[in-house]
Amino acid sequence: MVKRGFLKVIDVVLKYLPSGVISSPKNDENKVLSPLLYFLLGFKRKTGSPSLCELTPEQGRIQYRKNVLPLAAKYKVKETIDFSIPFENRQLAVRHFIPQEKNSLPTLLIYLHGGGYVIGDLDTHDDICRLICRNTGTQVISVDYRLAPEHPYPAGIQDAEFIVKWVQDNAEKFSIKKNAVILGGDSAGATIATAVANKFAGTNNEVLAQLLIYPGTDKSTVQGSYEKFGYEYFLNLADRDWFYSHYINNDPLLVESTDISPLKHHFIVSPTPAIMVTAGFDVLRDEGYAYVNKIKASKGIVKHLHFGHLTHGFINLTGVHRDSKNASVQITAALRVMIKSLLNL
Repeated sequence: MVKRGFLKVIDVVLKYLPSGVISSPKNDENKVLSPLLYFLLGFKRKTGSPSLCELTPEQGRIQYRKNVLPLAAKYKVKETIDFSIPFENRQLAVRHFIPQEKNSLPTLLIYLHGGGYVIGDLDTHDDICRLICRNTGTQVISVDYRLAPEHPYPAGIQDAEFIVKWVQDNAEKFSIKKNAVILGGDSAGATIATAVANKFAGTNNEVLAQLLIYPGTDKSTVQGSYEKFGYEYFLNLADRDWFYSHYINNDPLLVESTDISPLKHHFIVSPTPAIMVTAGFDVLRDEGYAYVNKIKASKGIVKHLHFGHLTHGFINLTGVHRDSKNASVQITAALRVMIKSLLNL
């Protein structure tokens, strides 16, 4: 386990070293990997930390929490409330983040955490939800949706559809209008978010906008970024296959579905306005590019934020890495601008 204070110091030191001292790699866009990320990759190799594909799902969840939770900055918001919502024969746990009244917006973002449909929880993505809430002035509800392999596809999709309808039906409780609900997430959570947003587009449950942070959008096609970034960075192809083996048992028919590969979706109505976030050293980068182009070709509104010097997973490093925090702040600023534009505020 690496201490937060230690990494913050390393980040500062690396930033001011001469460029030749740290030989961070360049990608095909001629962008240099942020030095702290290069340090963390080297640290992972030297310590022999196992890849997710070598672990059981429960071990993977424990390792993920062990790696992420000590790095949290715990950004201040007005209040957080944990509660559960009855759904079928169980309770769906959520965490509600409430912003300070100053500069608040009458909107609510439903956030679905990343983790390949297998790992991650309310705690591992607490920091990014706090940052979004604080900086955008919007309420956030983070969802502890069901994970595979205990609850494989379509459990996560069903939970996301339910929570959107529940928030819309209870909009008055949150002092918002039904049309002021946003859906978003990172990685697998972003994939679920856009799949559900596409289903609801043009219906009574349509969401205002979607926030998509490095989602997977096409599991059925081999992308150029797979070969470039699929082996040495924080999300590798072996781990991705491990995720899908638990989520859909690598079913060749399911990978073609729009729930798993939203790029396959045929837009009958205009796409839900989106903020798409991609990272330059991410195996999923080219899927994000393709989805941006798909939205544009379908006459949709999309704001594409690309961070060429970062990797998959950077939103979990905002508490220790200035480049990751700066990128996340830009994301929150773009979201606030889009919300105000769509609601004419």
